[in-house]
Amino acid sequence: MSDKPTITVTIVLNGTNENIYERWGLGTNPFPAIAKAEAFAANRLIADLARPTPHWSMMKKRLARCTPEFVDICEQMYEQGKVTRFTVTFPDPYVSPWEKKP
Repeated sequence: MSDKPTITVTIVLNGTNENIYERWGLGTNPFPAIAKAEAFAANRLIADLARPTPHWSMMKKRLARCTPEFVDICEQMYEQGKVTRFTVTFPDPYVSPWEKKP
């Protein structure tokens, strides 16, 4: 097993026409997936994936800045007409070298 720090994130892909957060009066998930200020852009992208996206081609446009590996995982997990949740583990570039490991 690697000594490099990682972070596990829950991804929500919304393949429906409905906003799953609307029942609470929200546009997107208000809770950051990665609770670090340095990860603001990543949090916005992850939250954006839960917006209604009834076609894979639309979702793929949102993923344009992502690595091909992440796009492939999302394509495998995406189901038109359904909300899909799954976890992904990434290397954590935001961990300081002096931060203690759990």
